[in-house]
Amino acid sequence: MSDSNTNTAVETNESNKLLRHWPSLILGLVVILIFAMILFTKQVRSTDYVIITTFGKVSTIYGYDKETKQIKDDGGLKIKLPFIQKATSIDKRIRPFIATEGSLEETITKDEKNIIIGIAMSYQIVDPEKFCLSYNFDVKEGVKAINSRMRSVRGEVINQYNFSDLINIDPKKMKTAEICEKIETSLNKYFKDYGIKISSVGLSTVNIPENTTKEVFERMKADRKRVAAESINRGKNESQRIKDDADTYKKIIIAKARSKAEQIRAEGDAEAAQYYKIFSKDPNLAAFLRKLEAMRNVTKSKTTLILDTESAPFDILKFKAINEKKQENNSK
Repeated sequence: MSDSNTNTAVETNESNKLLRHWPSLILGLVVILIFAMILFTKQVRSTDYVIITTFGKVSTIYGYDKETKQIKDDGGLKIKLPFIQKATSIDKRIRPFIATEGSLEETITKDEKNIIIGIAMSYQIVDPEKFCLSYNFDVKEGVKAINSRMRSVRGEVINQYNFSDLINIDPKKMKTAEICEKIETSLNKYFKDYGIKISSVGLSTVNIPENTTKEVFERMKADRKRVAAESINRGKNESQRIKDDADTYKKIIIAKARSKAEQIRAEGDAEAAQYYKIFSKDPNLAAFLRKLEAMRNVTKSKTTLILDTESAPFDILKFKAINEKKQENNSK
């Protein structure tokens, strides 16, 4: 009995020890599982390419379809073999380009003027396999390549344009948009075989060196004076044209008025000729009536006149003249 009791006690103690170590065992298994997941899986974000290489060679690319050459979204947890496979993540979004050196450099224009041009760009890795093989999976190396090529292309393109195409008081004469388009086209043509696409190009800075500032300002002043002189001349020409048009219009109106006056005068003379025929029958009566008409015109308002009755037409006021006129009429 004593031996059996002893064996039972030993077994109970061992069971209790095992029960006490269960949490530690479970924790150990969880840790092992986590390490296994880290070793055998790779979390792929929707914003990244993940390039899986086996012994240094590209075997799988997540986030990119090699057949259609299109970007795709296949993020999630992916399987990879530990030790023999390596996963490299590269951002597949459009990213701003930050120049590593030479962001602001003096560039010579076609007319041999120095100008400082700053380029603002954005780029995107559109073929991760070409990019990784070209730059050994290093994005920084790719950015350096973009920077180097940008500096070269910038000089080549700016050298095709005059200073006035970049700095001008007339916006219509500026060709900055055309310059940016040429730079973008040239860069995309070069980086097509490297899996990089330049999404946009702009001019962030357009300055002139200090030693040429005075010359530029003088030229700008001269341009403004020339524009002002042209505006003044246009104003003078327009003023003279308006005056000439007014003089011509005045002459036309005066000519029409004179023509109309002559027409009215001719009509009046034609009507007066009818009365002249009647007055010719009795010239004295005609003279008398004209004198009366003259008197009527002179004395339209209340007027006191001291007149010489010996002078026409006031001679008709004399009593003698009235009697003579009566006798003349009676004799007829």
